[in-house]
Amino acid sequence: MISLFEGEPRLLDPDVPWFYNKVAFVLRRNDEKIECAIEPADHVLVFTWSIDGRTVVRLQLANVVGLAVRQTPESEGLTITTSSAESGSLYIQVSPEVGVIWTLDAAWTG
Repeated sequence: MISLFEGEPRLLDPDVPWFYNKVAFVLRRNDEKIECAIEPADHVLVFTWSIDGRTVVRLQLANVVGLAVRQTPESEGLTITTSSAESGSLYIQVSPEVGVIWTLDAAWTG
């Protein structure tokens, strides 16, 4: 995560172990800002993408069970999965450009 977001995370409370803390990674690219705030003990992740100071996307995911950094020659990003199979997975691309891809489980007919 440190290499993906190109820096150390901020901790809400530096005196509390990271697992019980709120850990925020921030990446700035020109006029874009990506923030990924994780609360490990509560299994919560909040993703915010802003352009020129205006929020474009804000997602709050509950029951997060997996975070996986994905790096290929073409792109890099973070895949997020929750305990709900029908929710699918969320991919946050940070390079070469910012993007969000939400893939739902094809078997779910909702």
